[in-house]
Amino acid sequence: MKRIFLVALTLLVVSICLAGETEQGIYYKDGTFQKGSVEQRKPVLANSYLILNDSLKVTLETVRGFIDEKGYHLKITNPNGKHDCATQVIEGKISVYNNFAVVSTGFGTKRKTTYYYNSDESVGFEVNYKNLRYTLSENPQCKSILMLQTKPEKMSQLDLIKVIQEYNKEP
Repeated sequence: MKRIFLVALTLLVVSICLAGETEQGIYYKDGTFQKGSVEQRKPVLANSYLILNDSLKVTLETVRGFIDEKGYHLKITNPNGKHDCATQVIEGKISVYNNFAVVSTGFGTKRKTTYYYNSDESVGFEVNYKNLRYTLSENPQCKSILMLQTKPEKMSQLDLIKVIQEYNKEP
């Protein structure tokens, strides 16, 4: 009797743990979702692409985003004009994503973090004053937070992300 109880309890705990997992897969531009394990590949001299279920190659031009074990990733166009994906770091009315890129400095290379946001499951916009001012134009409180800064157009991406977090706190 104890064994049956322990087996039933174990099955219950396992099913509860698995219920919280999100499904992995790819969101396409046309709104469809294809389930499966996803891996992003970033070749040095070619465009990034996704591998679905270890076999199907999917170009980023057809994708809106994807979910893997690390979370949600949004397709973005980086400053070089290439498609890439940014990882979600803040979820809310306005979600924030970050992307790491290796850039040449003249003396070598360095990693650069660029932040992007989207507000309605649309494309990702780079976090900067001009873009955020346009997005928050219908919200007087957040727009006033932007205007209170001495030089709002000089705000860093991290300062602008704080404004996004304030906006996300509102009901």
